[in-house]
Amino acid sequence: MDYLGYVQTWVWIWGVVSTSTIGVVIWALIARLPGVIVFVLALGTGALMLIGLETALIVREKIREYLVARYARALIALDSLSTKGVALRNRQVASDAEVQDFVDDLAAFEIEALAAMRGAATRTDIAWFRDLHEWTAPAVVGYNDEHARMVAILVEKLRRMHEIAGELQAKIR
Repeated sequence: MDYLGYVQTWVWIWGVVSTSTIGVVIWALIARLPGVIVFVLALGTGALMLIGLETALIVREKIREYLVARYARALIALDSLSTKGVALRNRQVASDAEVQDFVDDLAAFEIEALAAMRGAATRTDIAWFRDLHEWTAPAVVGYNDEHARMVAILVEKLRRMHEIAGELQAKIR
């Protein structure tokens, strides 16, 4: 049934070409042009419409290939960042200096994730990942309150990143 999409596309192309050709023929007849000129105009219009529509289909397919490649690169980057995020989440913190390192690494993780999503994910998804509005942090155990809050933020960002990766995976198929 893969051919059905091509048949449908060519039916639409034939309809557009026929409509434009008929329009040129009607105009030429109303303008009382000789029959040979009407025929040449109709033939030329039909040929140019077919060439234009075929070019548009080729360009559309190339754009789709580029987008699929972009989505695939973003998925690979998000997958590696997921591993990095899980390692960060599981990192043991036992001092205030380590908490500060955790916060700095979380900020770097977020910047890398946003860079990986840019150009592939929608702006809404990127903003949803970046801003944790309408989200309440669950109680998470940590070295101190700041560490517990940052771990909860990281867990939520990882969850959102996985959802965005799932949407990108669906776009590839």
